[in-house]
Amino acid sequence: MSKASPISDIFPINLSVAGDLTVYGKIGYFHVWELIDTNGGQVLDGRIVARFGDANARAVPCTYNSKIEFTKTVDLVVLSWAAQPGRTALIILAEDAQAFEANNAPTRQLVTSAIGTGLARAQFSVGTSAQIIAAANTLRQSVTIQNRGTAAVAIGHDNLTTVAGATGGLIIDPGGSLTIDKTTAAIWAIAAAAAQDVRTLTELS
Repeated sequence: MSKASPISDIFPINLSVAGDLTVYGKIGYFHVWELIDTNGGQVLDGRIVARFGDANARAVPCTYNSKIEFTKTVDLVVLSWAAQPGRTALIILAEDAQAFEANNAPTRQLVTSAIGTGLARAQFSVGTSAQIIAAANTLRQSVTIQNRGTAAVAIGHDNLTTVAGATGGLIIDPGGSLTIDKTTAAIWAIAAAAAQDVRTLTELS
């Protein structure tokens, strides 16, 4: 088991190999600020398990942008993770949120107010002709769309023609993401260039 002293800063954890980390000190604020892959792309389904105040405390599963602020500081945090090849977590530990708080850029936030019971992942090669990336589904609570390509992608309904002329379409720049909440309609995409890598993470009821 490795150990570290707490600092009011962001520090990386290599998740490629399963491991654990114990941090000692006065800790009142915990934030999984980023979960990224080897290309710097945001990972929405990565996970770290945290135990606060005691190595035998109840495990709290944490994903991208998980934040916990304590009313009273704890003297240790134990982090553990399964092997997630090529992934790195950037963690903030501080005495309180005022000592250090980082806000993620809006294009990288996973935002959902739904209560889902399942997640479904999908990957698409989106080109210059519109295609469905999320079929109509009455069980869908929300869907997060990530543009892992090198060209802009427009999201909208079936009359998308080009990214520049996407009537009512929302544009996701390379490396950005978009969460659509409370819709069960089909979602279409079109890219400014061929073969753009687009990922979806759908929350289902």
